[in-house]
Amino acid sequence: MSKVAEPNGFSLGILAGGAGRRVGGQDKGWLRHRGEALIERVVRAYAPQADELLISANRTQQRYAALGARIVADASPDFPGPLAGILALLEACTTRRLVTLPVDLGALPADLLDRLLAIDADLVRVHEADGVQPLVACWQRALLPDLAALWQAGVRGVAHAQDMLAARGWRLVELDWRDRHLGNLNGPEWLQP
Repeated sequence: MSKVAEPNGFSLGILAGGAGRRVGGQDKGWLRHRGEALIERVVRAYAPQADELLISANRTQQRYAALGARIVADASPDFPGPLAGILALLEACTTRRLVTLPVDLGALPADLLDRLLAIDADLVRVHEADGVQPLVACWQRALLPDLAALWQAGVRGVAHAQDMLAARGWRLVELDWRDRHLGNLNGPEWLQP
């Protein structure tokens, strides 16, 4: 589904590269919820709005590619976490902005991307009733060198890296989503057939 990306457009990066520890090691993107694979839900809801679709995946890559996405794998094969996926997506994207979403996003509000993209900042992340959702974010590609340097220095937590980028002078803005709940489908008990 990748189109020729506009310089001022945005890339959508879906984070589906995890080890699936909470679901017995399964590839979480292919678990089903309400009759649809988790990855299919997110692609259906948001890919048509993007100039480019990327999926961070470390397994079943051909299956993910069949969804019309460009597949990006972590540099390390040992499932180092979502920050590694975000770095790989930023390196691969062809636009100046990258919106990242986890594959297990619970709610799929139609206006989510519009609200993230409407804020003019280096980094926008969502703050909801339960706290920060650091994987639901809009990143300027210009953040890549500083983010890579943090990774090299041993930073692994996404929220911590975002806060450190802000401390380095990048503008971090939190999108206030406290009136709604995005949630995550973190385990089998959350999934509905």
